[in-house]
Amino acid sequence: MGMYTELVLAVSLEELPEYHERVLKWFGEPLNPLELKSEHPFFKCERWDTLGRYGLYHRHYNFQKDKYSDFHCLDIRCELKNYDDEIEKFLDWISPYLIDGFCGYMRHETREEPTLIYSSKRKIVFINSINLEKCDRYDEFNEVCGCHECVEKMSRRSH
Repeated sequence: MGMYTELVLAVSLEELPEYHERVLKWFGEPLNPLELKSEHPFFKCERWDTLGRYGLYHRHYNFQKDKYSDFHCLDIRCELKNYDDEIEKFLDWISPYLIDGFCGYMRHETREEPTLIYSSKRKIVFINSINLEKCDRYDEFNEVCGCHECVEKMSRRSH
């Protein structure tokens, strides 16, 4: 069966290119074939197309234009096999369009504590929710590592 990682994400995106919009709509309605035009590492993952579409216990996917602004809203709750860092690579793919702030969390089925997900200055920041210690696995995707000192530095830059 494999090990699963839960993803809960609620974000706003701005200045979204038409191709990104089409792909994000496709996740919600994968009835038509999708022509991939991206070389991003996310699309090289074996299970890239399962994001938001499967869940052992929970599955929710909603992508729509906000009624009151030019933003797009994306809500995902699912469980998936994150063996090739599909979640991290997906977040990296959408990060240039994310509005800064809390995005959600991910939690591996063998851990009680979630990893919090933030967007800051168009970058994704992963934070260990229990003790805010450095999380080495995510360094390649971040300008800051997620330790308490870096989180403080990130907070000062965003004000």
